[in-house]
Amino acid sequence: MSVLAACSSVAPESHEIALVRSFPTSEATRVTLPGCPFASPLVVGEGGATALLVADSDGLVRALDPLSGALAWSRTLPAPAGEQAFVVATPVVVGNDLIVAYHTIAAGGVLDVNTARLRHRVAAIDLTTHAIDARLPPFDFSASLAGNDGGPVDFLAGHHTSAWGRRPRGFCRRA
Repeated sequence: MSVLAACSSVAPESHEIALVRSFPTSEATRVTLPGCPFASPLVVGEGGATALLVADSDGLVRALDPLSGALAWSRTLPAPAGEQAFVVATPVVVGNDLIVAYHTIAAGGVLDVNTARLRHRVAAIDLTTHAIDARLPPFDFSASLAGNDGGPVDFLAGHHTSAWGRRPRGFCRRA
């Protein structure tokens, strides 16, 4: 079975996860979810079962049954008040945790890779309890290094311009 994820230009408020079977059956083969997947879906084993994990631009991590597409569980990634999580990077499984790196944007902001980033974060979801793992509370990235002139060069969430000094407009834009 293969998994295809794409944003729809007809209905940009949702995307489809297509579960394409090698030998089709009458079971559901397509699931429509809100948001837009920038991260790749993952297939993991959970307690003897298999789940398709989708970390979406809307800040939700969803576990789907890969055969039926039914939602098994979901978890909203934590963000400070007035902000919402925006997932672009593909999460990784480490032990029994799903590690999700994401950034935050203003709550209610446009789900677009060019929307101003407020912070870079990491959270761990325990794949047994489906909750944020208390052993690894969410944290923000920040850094500062000495530049050539000895002054600080800060790593800030808002520093996401292209190599030409400006953000490309309209690339992966969603309303």
